[in-house]
Amino acid sequence: MSASSGVSGWCDFCQHLNNEHTYYTGTATGCRKKFKICQTGSHAEFGITGHEYVLCKWCPNHPYSSPYNVTDMPRLYKQQNIPISM
Repeated sequence: MSASSGVSGWCDFCQHLNNEHTYYTGTATGCRKKFKICQTGSHAEFGITGHEYVLCKWCPNHPYSSPYNVTDMPRLYKQQNIPISM
């Protein structure tokens, strides 16, 4: 994965620059939803310690349809801005 996506603006979930995220389309057949991974590695405000990437956006119907291993990756919810474990 590499950041510097070139996308302007700020993330609605983690409040980091969109440029610091990786975007990809899910791998489930027929699903075109986009996933968004923040790669800044600084999410202490969400109770995430260490240098971890987080999922800011994913497909709720296919949460693991990813070319990357996102099984144990923390996920942020916009409404509460808290991480959840899957």
